[in-house]
Amino acid sequence: MKNKANSFIIQTNHLTRQDTMQPVDQHKLMLIDRDEFNRRIDHIKSQMAEPGIPALLISDNANKYYVTGRVFDGYVYIPLEGPVIFFIRRPVELEGDGVVYIRKPEDIASSIGLNVPEAIGLELDVLPYSTATRLKNIFPESELKNASGVMRRARAVKTPAQIDMIRHSGIKHVHVYSRIQHIFQSGMTDMELQVEIERVVLVSSESVATLWSFTWAMCLSATMPTHLPPMISQWEVRDWTRRCQSEHVAHQ
Repeated sequence: MKNKANSFIIQTNHLTRQDTMQPVDQHKLMLIDRDEFNRRIDHIKSQMAEPGIPALLISDNANKYYVTGRVFDGYVYIPLEGPVIFFIRRPVELEGDGVVYIRKPEDIASSIGLNVPEAIGLELDVLPYSTATRLKNIFPESELKNASGVMRRARAVKTPAQIDMIRHSGIKHVHVYSRIQHIFQSGMTDMELQVEIERVVLVSSESVATLWSFTWAMCLSATMPTHLPPMISQWEVRDWTRRCQSEHVAHQ
């Protein structure tokens, strides 16, 4: 068992070092490749057909990120039949197929023209009432339908590319988790431990996203006492770490 664990850590370190950040074209709207984009749109459209939603207007940042790989101020219009249209307010330099710049949401109607859908799906579970009302007024003749479930079900089905990203993220997490027990010192408060974890992550050549390190640091904060007793054992720290790892896996 020990040899297997050591070989896994070696493999983890090797994969993490090779996983370097690639430069991003800031002017490109689509930050995922075209094949991956088509797979995700197909997932969404397959969920739109059953509840009878002929068109979907996405405004939630998480869903825009799912479709394009980036967050922007605007909307994604997905008709069941026809091309996807990206209505963008900001940033103004984004380029790509289907990009239409607008000043306000009401400009969407003139861009769609005569292809007004019989019903329009909005993410009513997450939209403020005022925003939902304003967007519905763009389509006065269209029936309003809640499309929040459509996006949840579509995003629940992971593509091979997403599964690969989850796998690499897990490898990075394991690497960082394995170092926590070595940076702990007797008498540390939970805040001091969090700061030290952040430091290790930021200075490491195999660093992971700070947001994720903050997430499991906060998990440690929730599971550990505010002031660690001086005689606390490393086995107890490992137990807390394992509990946070289990929480992270459960929410993937």
